[in-house]
Amino acid sequence: MKVVKRCAFIILNLVFLVSCATNQIATKESDSKLFKIVKNNKVQDYAWVDLAAEYDGMTIQVYNTALNQLDDRINSTDSALFNSKRKIDKTSKKNSKTAIVVDLDETIISSIELQKQFHANGKFNDDMLVNWMMQSRSSAISGALEFLQKAAKKGVTIFYVSNRRRTLEMATRLNLRNLGFPLLDDVDTVLMRYEQKDWSSDKTSRWLFIEENYRIIMQFGDSLNDFIYAKKMSSAENDQAVKNYREYWGDKWFLLPNPLYGHWEKMLEK
Repeated sequence: MKVVKRCAFIILNLVFLVSCATNQIATKESDSKLFKIVKNNKVQDYAWVDLAAEYDGMTIQVYNTALNQLDDRINSTDSALFNSKRKIDKTSKKNSKTAIVVDLDETIISSIELQKQFHANGKFNDDMLVNWMMQSRSSAISGALEFLQKAAKKGVTIFYVSNRRRTLEMATRLNLRNLGFPLLDDVDTVLMRYEQKDWSSDKTSRWLFIEENYRIIMQFGDSLNDFIYAKKMSSAENDQAVKNYREYWGDKWFLLPNPLYGHWEKMLEK
């Protein structure tokens, strides 16, 4: 009888182990299928951004929320920068100079037309990207222009921190100016990737550069990397970072929807 029970126990354990292994394989296959589905159905993402009224409603909602917070943030003394090195001194002239930091693509301007070209081409094409951006053809994201114009009228300096390559700065400036975004003649407010030697895709060095003379009161982006450097983080670490800065969202940090591309795509490949 004991032998029968022991054999039954061993068989049950073997069944359990096989089941676990099967589930792991199934999960990996499921993740792979999910990646292929997402990749093959990008056209829906493009169509939603391009055609859905809800997309415009969401971006307007973000900028309206920021506008409601603007006066309070101007009158505050703290920084929106997650690793701010500023020592707040209410008597300092530096504290009277405020700045808003915005990303460009899919944050204040749209590259949907370029993304549709990529889709038609079947893949990302660097030459296509450069040629399109050199034409200064991006349109304004709904709500962005009105908000930034109002902020500039209140004396806030707008800094455009983008990971577009530095050779695209003049075309980008022209695009922003044609759309009516606030630009200064005496201060470089368009800070591109590698415009200076240490300005890598990690935007932290550029944020700290701005902070030398301004108090950053708000940040806007379509990626977690527009608020902290998250490029090397795992999916779980990204989730935890969002929770760690819970009080920043909708007060100091404002996130725009972007289903077209981003660091999140790499999570599907793992």
